[in-house]
Amino acid sequence: MKIRFIQVILDNSTVEVLCTNVLDNEKLKTSDFKELYALRWGIETYFDLIKNRLCLENFTGQTALAEEQDFFVTIFLTNYESIMTYDINEELKETTKDNKYIQKVNKAVSFNIIKHKVFNLLYLDNPIDEMLEQMEKLFLTNIYRYAYGNYFTSYKEQICQRYIYE
Repeated sequence: MKIRFIQVILDNSTVEVLCTNVLDNEKLKTSDFKELYALRWGIETYFDLIKNRLCLENFTGQTALAEEQDFFVTIFLTNYESIMTYDINEELKETTKDNKYIQKVNKAVSFNIIKHKVFNLLYLDNPIDEMLEQMEKLFLTNIYRYAYGNYFTSYKEQICQRYIYE
């Protein structure tokens, strides 16, 4: 098997060496790989999120059905978290667009809040609007900042991330 090695220089001057079995430079030019490399990060960070932060591999049962249920619940919760935090993140992005750092909802906090509130949202007769408003306020209690694609968390925020919000 032949493999093609491609050197890609990222915007931060980091050099990445990629390999592919697409040997034909006409089908896929060397210059195309930088864009392809960037496109994969959204997928890779999502898999990192569900595997490491949400502990997808720690199943609650030992049967195939239990593992399947855990998988789909995890996917549901990630989608639900995205829906719940999207507008807040857009507002934070807009209000901080002129700042050095852009702010975003801390996913560790938002997932923890959702984990503790999802049963109440789905099964109790509490007013949903009030519960969602309360959750949004909790999301905003711990945001993180990043600049130009690099994540930045202050020392105070690192300490706050250690607390469980209930």
